[in-house]
Amino acid sequence: MYKIEKQGTIDLDIVESNPIIFKGKPWLKEYVRHKDVHGPSHSYHANALGKAYCRFRNLEDCQSFSKPFGIGYCFGNAFAENDHIVVTVTDYWGGTGFYALESDDMEHWSEPRPIYENASKRCYNSSLCKAANGKFVNALEVGDVADALENYMIFAETSDFKQWNIIPGCCKKGAPVLRYYDGWYFYICLLGDYTNGFNTCIFRSQDLQNWEPSPQNPILPFDEDDRLIHPKANFTQQQLDTIAKAVNINASDMDMCTYQDKTIVSYSWGDQKGHEFLALATINATEREFCFSCF
Repeated sequence: MYKIEKQGTIDLDIVESNPIIFKGKPWLKEYVRHKDVHGPSHSYHANALGKAYCRFRNLEDCQSFSKPFGIGYCFGNAFAENDHIVVTVTDYWGGTGFYALESDDMEHWSEPRPIYENASKRCYNSSLCKAANGKFVNALEVGDVADALENYMIFAETSDFKQWNIIPGCCKKGAPVLRYYDGWYFYICLLGDYTNGFNTCIFRSQDLQNWEPSPQNPILPFDEDDRLIHPKANFTQQQLDTIAKAVNINASDMDMCTYQDKTIVSYSWGDQKGHEFLALATINATEREFCFSCF
C-alpha cells in the first residue's frame, strides 16, 4: 500500500473538508461551523458571519479563500469536473435533506436543488464520485430520527445533477469517501470508539452492498505526527499551545484528490467530541493507484 505522508496541521475547528482541482489549481472545500441549536459543540474560531457556511481554501498558499457560499447550510462535499463544481450540503446539522449547489466560478452559485429529503431522517456527510456509463453516485450519511446512535449510508445516482434516484446499497459506516474505478467502488470511512480511538479504514464493493475490508486497515491512524505544523500554516502562539496540548484519539474525515500524479489528502484529528484540527497529507500515487494498492 502507498503510504499516507502527514504534512501537518493548517487550521483549528475544521472537520468536514475535501480537496478538488478546479481550473488546474488545488482547492480545499471547508465547512465553517457555527454553534446553534442544531450545530456542533462550538464554532470555528474565525467565523465572523455568525452562521455556518462553506468556502474554498487555496492550497497553493493555504491562507487565501473564496467568498463564503451556502450560508446557513452545513457539512458539504465538493466534486469538480470540466471547470464545474457541485457541492452537496444539508439544510442544517442533522437536517432533513441533502441539496446540490453548482458553480462555474466559485463566486456565483445556483439555488439549492434537492437530492434527497426525508423528515424521518437525520442527514450529515456525503461523498460524490463519477461512476460508470455517465452516472454519478453520491454516498449520503443518514440516521433515523427515532435512533440517535446509529448512522448508515444510502446512495443516490444522477446523470445531470438535477434528477437524483436512490439506488440499492447500504453501508453502516460514516464519514464517507466514495470512489469508482474499473468496476469497483472504494469506500473510506471512520471506525473505532472512545476507548481505543478512531481510525480511517477502506473497503471495496462491486454492488454497494457487500463490502470487503482492506487487509491494510487502518490506512490512516491517529498518532503524534498529527501535531506537525504545516509549513504554510499561520498560527498564533496560543493556537500552537492548543495544538500541542490537545487530546488526540482520532483521525477522521479523510478525503483526497489527484494533482500532478500525486494525491492530496485532507483529514481531521482531535478528540472526536468537537475539538478538531484540520491537517493535510500526501500520497506518492494517484487516487486510483492508492485505492487498488490497499487490496
